Order: sequence, then C-alpha cells, then structure tokens
Amino acid sequence: MRAAACRKMRLLLGVKSLNKKENRMAFMQRLTAYVSGKVQKTGYRARVLSIARDFGLKGYVQNLDDGRVKVVAEGETSDLESLLAAIAIKNTIINVVDIKSEYSSVTGDFERIVKVVSGGETDQRLDVAAGLLTKLIVVDEKMLDEIRAINLEMAAIHDELKATH
Repeated sequence: MRAAACRKMRLLLGVKSLNKKENRMAFMQRLTAYVSGKVQKTGYRARVLSIARDFGLKGYVQNLDDGRVKVVAEGETSDLESLLAAIAIKNTIINVVDIKSEYSSVTGDFERIVKVVSGGETDQRLDVAAGLLTKLIVVDEKMLDEIRAINLEMAAIHDELKATH
C-alpha cells in the first residue's frame, strides 16, 4: 500500500525515483540569457559572476560584439530564476534594459562560473585607465597650483594685517 502511494506521488511530481541525486538532476537546467542596455565596460560581468557564485551556479559570462552580454548558467531551476531576477541591475553605472532568456537541458560542461575575456580586452581597459589617470593627475596639479596661489595671497594679506597692528 505504501509503495503504491509513493509511486503515485512520484508520478504526480514527475520524479522518477527516490534517489536524491537523480531527483536533483531532474530540477537542474541551463539558462542562456542575452542582456542588453548599458552592460559593457561597467563592471556588469563581474557583478553577474559574484551573484552566480553566490547561487553556486556554473557557466560563463561574455561580452558580445553587438553590445549585449551573454550569460550561460547551469544549476537548480530556482537558483537560475533568482539569478535572472538579480542580474536586472539598474544603477548609475549599469542599466539593464532587456533580458531575453531561454532554458534548456543541463549539459554539465562547466566546473565553475567564469568571465570570458576576448583578445586585447585587458590591454584596451589598461589603456583607458592610463588615460583617465593622466587626466586626473593634470586636474590634481592644477588644483594644487591654485591652492598654492591662494596660500601666497593669504600669507601676503596676513603680513599686511600684521604690519598694521
């Protein structure tokens, strides 16, 4: 009687066996998401990696030539749904406008979640960072020159006041 009830329950739930590992795999899927908006050169992939790692997902995050970011992740369906909600980021730097997603069967191809970096991407980022640092140094030097000039003026005023008293 009890075995028949268990079989019926498994049929209703779509569970083939009582083996926990087999059942867990039954709830595993692959999510492929294409994210558009202001998502490149914003740190978006790093944020997605961090979120995906928190959920224990495996896969990759990659910039596409058309300006979108592709996210491929494998894990439990509930974790993938949570990831999808969490990567719809809108702040002053990142602005996700749209996410097209699809689910498919898990392949088990991944050991962890990684960021795919295209050839020359790191060099381009370093060049941009060096340019921005140069601009910052120039601005700082101008500000220091202005502060020095103000200090000289204040010292002269101080000397004048001192001489009159």
